[in-house]
Amino acid sequence: MSSESAAAEPRLVSAPLRYGLSVASLVAALLTTGLLERLFHTELLDRSVNGVALVYGAAVFSAWLGGIGPGLLAAVLGVLAVDYFVTPPLYALVLGIDYLPRLAVFGLSALLVGWLSVRRRRVEDALQRSHDELEARVDERTADLTRSNQHLHTEAAARKRAEETLREQAALLDLTHVTIFVRDVNDVITYWNRGAEELYGWSRNEAVGKNSHDLNQTVFPAPLEDIKAELIRTGRWEGELIHTRRDGSKVVVASRWSLQRDDQGRPAATLETNNDITERTRAEDALQQAQARGGCAQTFAR
Repeated sequence: MSSESAAAEPRLVSAPLRYGLSVASLVAALLTTGLLERLFHTELLDRSVNGVALVYGAAVFSAWLGGIGPGLLAAVLGVLAVDYFVTPPLYALVLGIDYLPRLAVFGLSALLVGWLSVRRRRVEDALQRSHDELEARVDERTADLTRSNQHLHTEAAARKRAEETLREQAALLDLTHVTIFVRDVNDVITYWNRGAEELYGWSRNEAVGKNSHDLNQTVFPAPLEDIKAELIRTGRWEGELIHTRRDGSKVVVASRWSLQRDDQGRPAATLETNNDITERTRAEDALQQAQARGGCAQTFAR
């Protein structure tokens, strides 16, 4: 069956029921005609007019509800019924040439109404499909947005818990002179302890929210990408860094980084502790220079 034929069939109604409805509507029209005649004692002419109108209405009704096929069946049966039961001579089939216009009117009416019914159902089907598809897309989009929103809330909550844990741990060391600060995955400072204030000269309010490497003008012993890769791989990193204080002076620190992960194991924050080894570094450099000069002197003495 082609899509055109399939579209012409009404939805959710079987063919026997539709054709049965066509016959039933015609029988009801004839019974109504007889009832009107008995109740009002109509003349033969009135009976003919009423009968034709009711049978015509039955054909149109069948075409509207059942489609083109049941409508044509009701039209043909209607013409026969009018000839047999309504018009004289009664109870005889004449079907003269004068019945051809009536048959044509009944048939064309059934075709027109049936076609309109099919078009209506096609439009209803198309609108219903569009509504269902749109509703499905909206439901799917809503579900995706809900899942994304829940995921973002979960991720934000996990990071917040991780940062709060680090701040709580760092706060325990706020009474010491060890430099401690916490930075997020973008190296933005989220915690800055008193030791950091004393070493670098920046207050907590001035430091929090700044990029730690920009604020301290950090000089790394290796490319920062390599250091971060080691931090993510092992969870920690140690090395010497050169920082710049607020007054512009340089400070050498022994730095230790500890990576904090969230509940899903993703990097959330980094706890950095720094010890000032500037004087020790200067002493080591002076000793090396002295040893180098002594070696040169011995070489010249020989």
